[in-house]
Amino acid sequence: MGPLIFFFFIGFLSLKSEAQILVRASGASPQLYQEYLQAHPQQKSYAQHLLTQHMNSTYGERDLFQISEQQNLSMNELKERVLELRSRGPLSKLAWSFLADYLSAHKPLLESQNKRSFTDLFCEARFYSEQDGEASCQWMSLSLEDLRRQWPEAHLVVIETKVVELQGQLLLPRSEKLHWLLISDTRKEIHFWGSFEELKRQHLHSDYLVEGSCGQFSTSTDSISLLSSGFVFFSADCVAKFSPETQERKPWLERNKSWVLPLSIIAVGAAAASQLQGKKLVFKDSVF
Repeated sequence: MGPLIFFFFIGFLSLKSEAQILVRASGASPQLYQEYLQAHPQQKSYAQHLLTQHMNSTYGERDLFQISEQQNLSMNELKERVLELRSRGPLSKLAWSFLADYLSAHKPLLESQNKRSFTDLFCEARFYSEQDGEASCQWMSLSLEDLRRQWPEAHLVVIETKVVELQGQLLLPRSEKLHWLLISDTRKEIHFWGSFEELKRQHLHSDYLVEGSCGQFSTSTDSISLLSSGFVFFSADCVAKFSPETQERKPWLERNKSWVLPLSIIAVGAAAASQLQGKKLVFKDSVF
């Protein structure tokens, strides 16, 4: 088997073995939804799907590794480069770890140049890479109940690398801006880059992933993962496939096992995705 054939074959197997994503329809019971997930371990919630994607990100690792190899970088230069990097996306846990190691190795010089900037960045890097904090760290106390009141259907919030439920108080290292990811099992996720006070001033709203009933529902998502392996929970007696195309392709896929199949799927899937982008799909029948 040639290397290209092997690559597509492995990709096809991983596609088939991927856990099915289960979205809760608007109006469906949250309790019955969780009970259904517990009884069907081959399926995972939409919130868990988003968390997995977020935690598997490697963003910032290569950039911060390259920064860590540089010598004679001033504290102000480092702060500006890290801020610019963070403005484009949340750093991975490993990227934060690279930053913490660099700051620790150059602590005397960088701290002498700008003590507050050094302390704040060092405390953030250690906290979001799950290392012990410093005695000199300054902390912010946040009320997550404020966010829940703004967006009652939010299930979890991810702050950089920290996953927390929207309840009670939370202590975070002092920071001017953070990445916030608000997750729901029924609505599209909300991303925000800014301070907690700025976030609280936002009008938090996002569309339902699925609207309608078991017999007829609609969605406007462009997510390839949902369109390829997604299901919709209406009740224990009605769980529908997210996309009718998946239902139509499945029997043909099971009957054809040749190596050329994965390549065909990828080509057709890419074309279908470009046609579906921005469009609203309406489905009339459940598969169960």
